[in-house]
Amino acid sequence: MDPSENPPGGEVYITDRAVHKVVTAATASVPGTVSAGGGFDKLTGMSFPRFDLLVDRASHIVTVEATIAVSWPSPVTDVAEKVRTTIARWITDATGMNVGHVNVVVGNVVGAPDPVTALQVAAADEQPTLAPVAVAPSEVTSPRYRRRSAALATTREVPVRTRPARQLDQVHTAAELPLAAVQVAPERPLEQVHTAVERPMDAVEVRPSPEPAVPREPEELRTVPVHVAEERPLTPVDVAEELPLREPRVVGSTPVVTPAAPLPRRLTPVRVVSGPEPVHAVLPVRAEPFVPKLPPKRPLTPVRIVPRGRFSPAQQKGGPYGPRVD
Repeated sequence: MDPSENPPGGEVYITDRAVHKVVTAATASVPGTVSAGGGFDKLTGMSFPRFDLLVDRASHIVTVEATIAVSWPSPVTDVAEKVRTTIARWITDATGMNVGHVNVVVGNVVGAPDPVTALQVAAADEQPTLAPVAVAPSEVTSPRYRRRSAALATTREVPVRTRPARQLDQVHTAAELPLAAVQVAPERPLEQVHTAVERPMDAVEVRPSPEPAVPREPEELRTVPVHVAEERPLTPVDVAEELPLREPRVVGSTPVVTPAAPLPRRLTPVRVVSGPEPVHAVLPVRAEPFVPKLPPKRPLTPVRIVPRGRFSPAQQKGGPYGPRVD
């Protein structure tokens, strides 16, 4: 359909799901790409391929972050580059949107029985095979009216039960207050702002870079004579003569002494005499704990000390003739 024949007005909206399907089909068309993971991997986001799309509706720009799985053996770099160019071409041809960038990450390598060569990857077509949209013309017919039959024309009365209307509650509202006048401050004129006078830029003197230093050749090392001590004659060492080995002397074996066991004695019969009646054990009666009784407190008697003249130091310390205590 010629775009010039489109009627004016309206808008074409392409959803993110439609763009995702276009990107998925473009990736599958490149030889060397495979689908890996399923079941629990899809829930955890570890299946391949997976895509993150960002569609800008205002500027009609699409950015794609693709993570794919590649079969082995195959040229991994060539497959990833082919997927990147194919996705960009398919988005432009199928949706008419512009492509900002397409990043492709190889997340897994899966073994395959048939190898993929670089020639097969390069020969893959980057353009999508778009089928033209064929619209079948619809036949317009004039509407036909049928007469209403007499059976449908007859109506019958159907009793309808209605509930009595409830009495509405009276709502009291506050009295309407008059609007208060709002005073707006008069608009003030804009004040002029004075900026500093533009100054000329100072010239910057650029010094030339110094010449690289040329490494100097190392000076020749001087040899230093080394004095080696004169070789001294070896001193003879006297080694004692080897002593003959002594033969071990074996001591004669001691005869084994057999201990003499005592002769068995005859057992003396024991006569058991019946004893008195058995003594019955009498348990002690549990006595109450003994609580000592303290004597009653008595008042203290005052002590009077009467000195008797002068005494010697021995008597003052409590000698035989010490002070008397009454």
